[in-house]
Amino acid sequence: MGVVKLSEELEDSLNHTNGTVELIMLNSVNKKLVDYLVWKTCDIIERNAQFRNSVDFIDLYEPFDDLVFLLGAGNGDLFAFKINNNITLGKEIFVYSHEDYSRSQVALNLTSFIKNWTSGTLSI
Repeated sequence: MGVVKLSEELEDSLNHTNGTVELIMLNSVNKKLVDYLVWKTCDIIERNAQFRNSVDFIDLYEPFDDLVFLLGAGNGDLFAFKINNNITLGKEIFVYSHEDYSRSQVALNLTSFIKNWTSGTLSI
């Protein structure tokens, strides 16, 4: 995969939080569910390397070289920044659909993505 130049917003977020954690209280069982709004830095590196290097994926999917995945949606879809030549193209967040392999913009930037994802305004 090489070194990818991340957007300034994502780089700042990872430097301060190493993945933004969301805590959700489940009333029915009175337990806390912890999940990441952005994967930890090591997970971003590991999961993106898996997508790019998996022999199984090479035959099944078109290349993922134009995306840096940040988080799974929980249904098989993935959120990502678009890249070209390992440089982030913009601040926009895209969703990669595992069903039809499409890549659609879902947020103007990381801040609006987190706000809309946690509020339920954005759903996949």
